[in-house]
Amino acid sequence: MANISKLKRDKMLSFLKKLKEMHNDDESLIAINEIENHLNEKKYGLVWEEHEENVDFMLRDNIPVFVENHDREVIKDPELPFNFLLEGDNLQSLYLLKKTHYNRVDVIYIDPPYNRGKNDFVYDDDFIDANDTFRHSKWISFMYKRLELARDLLTDKGLIFISIDDNEVATLKLIMDEIFGEDRFINMFVWQRNSSGKTEKDKFTINTEYVLLYARSDNYELNSVFKPLAEATRKMYSKNDNDGRGPYRLYPLQKPKDPGPETTYDYVDNNGKVWPCPPKGWRMKYEKLKALENDGRLCLDNDTLSEKAYWNERDNEGKRVDTLWNDLPENSVGSAELEKVIGQQDVFNNPKPVDLIRRCIEIGPKNAIVLDFFAGSGTTAQAVLESNLRDGGTRSFILCTNNEVTDKKQVKYFVDKGYITNPPKKGSKDEPEWKEKWKALKATPEYKKEVSTAEYQSLGICNSVTFPRVKTVIAGIRDDGTVYSEGYVANLKYFKCDWMNRYPENEYLSNLLCAHISEMVELKTMATIDQIKNCIILNRAQLIEFISRDDLKQCENIWLNERVLVRPDEMKVLRRFNLRYLPKEFFGQELKEVAE
Repeated sequence: MANISKLKRDKMLSFLKKLKEMHNDDESLIAINEIENHLNEKKYGLVWEEHEENVDFMLRDNIPVFVENHDREVIKDPELPFNFLLEGDNLQSLYLLKKTHYNRVDVIYIDPPYNRGKNDFVYDDDFIDANDTFRHSKWISFMYKRLELARDLLTDKGLIFISIDDNEVATLKLIMDEIFGEDRFINMFVWQRNSSGKTEKDKFTINTEYVLLYARSDNYELNSVFKPLAEATRKMYSKNDNDGRGPYRLYPLQKPKDPGPETTYDYVDNNGKVWPCPPKGWRMKYEKLKALENDGRLCLDNDTLSEKAYWNERDNEGKRVDTLWNDLPENSVGSAELEKVIGQQDVFNNPKPVDLIRRCIEIGPKNAIVLDFFAGSGTTAQAVLESNLRDGGTRSFILCTNNEVTDKKQVKYFVDKGYITNPPKKGSKDEPEWKEKWKALKATPEYKKEVSTAEYQSLGICNSVTFPRVKTVIAGIRDDGTVYSEGYVANLKYFKCDWMNRYPENEYLSNLLCAHISEMVELKTMATIDQIKNCIILNRAQLIEFISRDDLKQCENIWLNERVLVRPDEMKVLRRFNLRYLPKEFFGQELKEVAE
């Protein structure tokens, strides 16, 4: 059958060819070529209107950098790797992570905005509602850029888990198929987020969400995780011989199918009783069955020969998980967990339960670097630390989140400051007028001045939720001094995203960027640059100071700026340690662009 679309396209391309012959001036040729390019674009897959973000605009003339907040550092054991909380636009953080963690992240878990049209998705400082005609294309643009960068961060065996609901699950699947490849799709898990969902008008109640799992390559490995045994199964372990082995159940020894000569025999127990061969044979050879009897693991009291299966000798919790996750805590548990950690109610909408994220993490390796660039309330950090405690893993985490202030908190702040009145009742006749006033306020210098204040910034997600939660989980002490738990032996560093002008006046860009090298080295090595054990030498003066130190024996690692002039005798001293040059990928391209 003919491809009708192709016939139409070929006809239009043929017409454009004639137009080129008729109009060969530069302006016409540029316009015709652009039309040709559009006609020859991909013919299947996801197509959307691309949108530019503030970060894209800022990148034209600025370089993203990290600035460490030393006041928010948490150290339990400086010998252990550090975890990181990165505050700022996650696209900005991902650009920098590509310099430090290219092909190094083992597991990514993200819970991105679901784009429900109900103030859950902020695009360029504006909440996207259901009336925005570009709502879906903005969401695709937003996600596509971030997922492309995320793919490059994953190791060859890396896994990415993405939570999503009905609103964008089909779109997300197309995005992931395009970026990662259809053959990199592993599973889509269905999570029962509640058992008694809100009644929906004109449709059925929704009580599920999804978790998509993709791999970076076909070289991935999955750890088996298991659902806890049902209570009815637990009750089957009701027998106990009081021999110190604990409760057990009886397990059949008959083979279910495929009898073979080695498992087809009559069994004679130690008392001389003959147990006739079952119709399909035994589950094991004669020697193994005899070994079980000699170890007291056979039940010889019934008409059927059975093995004693002990509760505390099980290899795992229960059944290996499938794609239906109806055994995990429901969504309401996430709010209760967050409230318990930071001691406040209603500080974050719909945080995920720790066990949901923990399950995703434990499918990956025990020594994983885990990245969450939609960190929200910080549940992933808690899940990583709990997983390590459960299975002895050595996972570390990197969280990225902005400091977005919720719409509700924004309004309350400006009402309290007297800039605007309380919003009228939703759906009232006064609501449209109030919304216009609120929109107008956001365009004023007064608004911009207020949102830059420390008071306003303290209301943001990272300052009021993410950091307090992560710090409390590690330290075990809440901000108010009350005890939450014994805490975890873990470390945390807090970086904030910032910008640096690509073309500074009266200053070398390389000198300015040197002020942010420590953060990049710390993030790459997941260690701390203390200038004692781990040292950075950026210039000749620092080199001379380092060589003359009395405590050189404490030094283990040195990162050296390759532009520093080093004499042979000085190099001999430096080589006594683990000497490395500062990676060019940090800011090499930016310096090359300005000919430095």
